[in-house]
Formats: sequence, C-alpha cells, structure tokens
Amino acid sequence: MRQPSSPPRRQQLRVFVLDGYEPALRGLRDQLESGGFDVVGTSLSARAAPGMILALHPDVAVLALRLQDGSGLEVLHALHAADRSVHCLMLDTFRDDKNLRAAKAGGANGYILKEIDGSVLGEALHRVAAGEFLFAA
Repeated sequence: MRQPSSPPRRQQLRVFVLDGYEPALRGLRDQLESGGFDVVGTSLSARAAPGMILALHPDVAVLALRLQDGSGLEVLHALHAADRSVHCLMLDTFRDDKNLRAAKAGGANGYILKEIDGSVLGEALHRVAAGEFLFAA
C-alpha cells in the first residue's frame, strides 16, 4: 500500500522588510520569522533601503508605500534602476488606486494591504518569489 505523499516543502525565502513605522516593522519581522521566513534585513528608511537590499540579495523585498523619508515607490524605482530582477511586494495601509497603478507601472511584483493575515502574506511572498504578479487589494 502506498503512503500518502506529503506536500512538497517550500524553500525558506529570504525577505527584506521596509516600513517607516517601527512597531509595524517589528510586527512584520516577527510575523515572517514565526512563519518560517528568513528576514535578512529591515529598514525604517527609504534612503537606506536600496543599498541594503542590493547588498543582501533577498528573494523578495517587502516595501511599505508610506514612509517618513520618502516612499516605497521611490525605493522600487531605485532598485529597478540598478537591478530589474529584484522581486518587490508593495504594502499599503489602505487601497489607493493611484499607488496600485504606480506600483504596476514601476515594475512591482505585487501590491497588498497591510491588514492581511500572516498566511495570506506568506502565500503572497512565495508567489512573488516564484515570479508571479499579485495585485490584490
């Protein structure tokens, strides 16, 4: 008799997180780490993030759109000017069609709202890392 096969194991994704609000950044990092992701770096700063991301080579960069010293869209543009292969998942506080269109036009791989549960975020990260485009808000 055949043993039921278990679902294939996913590789541990390396993730970078940018959010301008420290409690949200800590919460995202903790949520991702408890979900089995390797958070290779974090930043509160739009100015510092592109260099950090390019140096760390994460599988996915999670970029909050609303930051104190710039925007996630500026970071997206800086990243893609240097390396178009960086997969970016944009996080927004609330649905904003202008930001959604700008994220698509800027080459983001996805756009989701911050108020999603951890399993949805985890699935979104795996899909983005696999090269899918995910624009659900």
